[in-house]
Amino acid sequence: MSEVDLGGIGWPIPPVPERDGSSELSSDLDADRLGHVTALARRADVPPEALIAVVWRLVLDRLFSRADVPLRFACGTTWAVRLHEGTPILRLVVEAGSALAATGSERMGPIGLGRPAEDAVLTLDWNDGSVELGYARKFVPDHTAEELLACVLSLVDGLGGCDVVADARAVLSAAIATRRPPHVNGPRNTRTAAEVFAKVLKSGSDGIAVRHRGTALTYSELGERAGGVAAWLRVHGISGTDVVATVLDRSVNPVVAALGCWAAGAAYAHLDPEEPDGRIVDALSRIGARAVVCDESSAPRFSDVGLPVLQITDAGRAPYRPVRGYHTDCAYLVLTSGTTGRPKAVEVPHRALVGYVDALLERIGPALPASFGTSTTFASDLGNTSVYGALLSGGRLDVYDRDLVLDPLALRAELAEHPVDLLKCTPSHLAALTADGDTASVLPRRVLVVGGEAFPPALARRVLDAQPDLALYNHYGPTEATVGSLVHRVTSTRGPRIPIGTPLTGVVAQVVDEAGEPVVDGVPGMLLLGGRGLANGYLAAGGDTDDAFVRSADGTRWYRTGDLVARNADGDVEFLGRVDRQLKIRGHRVEPAEVEAALTALPGVADAVVTGEPTPAGQVELVAYVVSSSPVDLGALRGRLPAALVPAAVHPVTAIPLTANGKIDFAGLRGERPPDVEVGVDAPRTDTERLVASVWLTVLSKPRIGRDEKFLEVGGDSLKSLAVFGKLRRHYPALTIATLFKHPSIAELAAALDGAAAPADSRTAPAGVEL
Repeated sequence: MSEVDLGGIGWPIPPVPERDGSSELSSDLDADRLGHVTALARRADVPPEALIAVVWRLVLDRLFSRADVPLRFACGTTWAVRLHEGTPILRLVVEAGSALAATGSERMGPIGLGRPAEDAVLTLDWNDGSVELGYARKFVPDHTAEELLACVLSLVDGLGGCDVVADARAVLSAAIATRRPPHVNGPRNTRTAAEVFAKVLKSGSDGIAVRHRGTALTYSELGERAGGVAAWLRVHGISGTDVVATVLDRSVNPVVAALGCWAAGAAYAHLDPEEPDGRIVDALSRIGARAVVCDESSAPRFSDVGLPVLQITDAGRAPYRPVRGYHTDCAYLVLTSGTTGRPKAVEVPHRALVGYVDALLERIGPALPASFGTSTTFASDLGNTSVYGALLSGGRLDVYDRDLVLDPLALRAELAEHPVDLLKCTPSHLAALTADGDTASVLPRRVLVVGGEAFPPALARRVLDAQPDLALYNHYGPTEATVGSLVHRVTSTRGPRIPIGTPLTGVVAQVVDEAGEPVVDGVPGMLLLGGRGLANGYLAAGGDTDDAFVRSADGTRWYRTGDLVARNADGDVEFLGRVDRQLKIRGHRVEPAEVEAALTALPGVADAVVTGEPTPAGQVELVAYVVSSSPVDLGALRGRLPAALVPAAVHPVTAIPLTANGKIDFAGLRGERPPDVEVGVDAPRTDTERLVASVWLTVLSKPRIGRDEKFLEVGGDSLKSLAVFGKLRRHYPALTIATLFKHPSIAELAAALDGAAAPADSRTAPAGVEL
């Protein structure tokens, strides 16, 4: 981020080249403040300028989040001192007085930073009872300068009560905290989600609750089917604190199963049926599942797990009468990628889910959406915005299965026949669906919620241009804080990024430095989340829970998101990156360590490093570098990992390069990548094959692909398949997504196109293609 040379100290704020020129803020000290400064200076036998220099040095300590920021007086003298918590303030004032006296100047002049060439970046001057802050707007936003000056004045007021540096830092933390927007608690929720749904059932309205393709259930039908699942679970001894695994295709069935688990007093964990068998079995152990609810097609996978298994079509019907539960009970678990090489199970309580739905619908506004669409796997919580936004408010939920969301034409037809008021999706999925230029036909009637990864401003602009009256929201939140915590209504796409917003009711957000102290607005720091939306923690993983969920000195519980953010002039939080290696791939959280563990478990792989690298399309894809005695079998990797965790490319290297301090040298690693060598590649033979190959090469950013290589094995994924589909349909208007998935190589697809292949079966997308 740094474009400022401060002698080895990096500038903490991302520069904005378009924001040019310099500016100045000043404040005249009133009589009380001026008298306070004079008295303190007289007590230390130094001029007032020395006291102001110490105040400035302490404020810069907070700005840079480091204790060794050098000051430079106008005459060129540098005052460098390392601050410690126990450093006496009086000693600092005396040292500043000596440093000032050594300059031989009668007046302090502007105090700058580091080297002379950079003095204009940020300065503070004392001029006969007035403090003047000068700053270069390219490096210091106006709102940051205003907060820095406010910090100076607050510390001038409070310095007399500070004995050591730690006291002064506490004054600054309090001053920064008072400038933050007030936290809105909202009403305390003591209801379970099951109780809220039961209340919807009793309201008397019996409209459509959930629909999928040709199946639609009214609220009374949904309640009876969920009641039947609950009755089966009770017969098999399932009750409060138990966990039930649901392994169901995207349809009305996951909804039935979840509500049935709640009625029995249990929590559910949706597992994606497309995941490998070994991972599913490991997940059952991980979550401590007491029973499994599945489709008929998945039942054989559980014949040897030693658990009661319900094929959901065998469940009877019964009244929906949830057992009495507590709002602190776990409602559901979500498995997320883990740094230990195995996924972690996040326990989300009922109070957090109900509070989230209430807060989100409140933020959207008084006109409650009547219909909601969900386009993502039930195994993640991203879709819960729509699922429970509908079911806990009496709305209609439309479930779009995997085949539908991978086929832009089919999805457009579905939305045309059954429009929805609110739709949620990831930016990468939205970009793929609208790559052909037809944006309006995949949009909902009133509200589009985008989340799961960074939202490119150009994509937001495309949406607003297509439907100017659409309410477009960028929604942010980790699973550990229940679906979403911050939201931003997008009305402008100027600037380098779309903000992730401000906290929902009941959520507290704080941006802190490495010491856990609040940072100045505009300065990057890690986002902490608190409030009523926090998860209970990680199931049976006390160490991970203690690391991620921490308590501050006042007892407040916080989740350390690991996300690097900054607060802008409007009070919105902006996402800048990560403080660790975690990645977002097509909306899925990916811990590189989990992928590395799976790679090194393969035969011949001695070491592996996984990272994210940008694609020409502006997305991020997973890339692996391996030290291996034999080629890596990506097919075997797909048997261990979900599709989002399988690298798009695997590059062999002789060794993993390290920096001088023993960390992975990622720049050097990319330099170790061997050049592409054409070995045994069977080139396209016909005009159709050459056309298909040119599209593949463009989408996959590959120099060459053999005619018999499989799409998924050369870096393809769900969203890239949409891009291929869009480009080929310009030449073959009758092409279906089913044809694309049924014929995974260039040769097979070209033959199908030449022969006008018939549509495939209803389940078109092969295993390994997810959304």
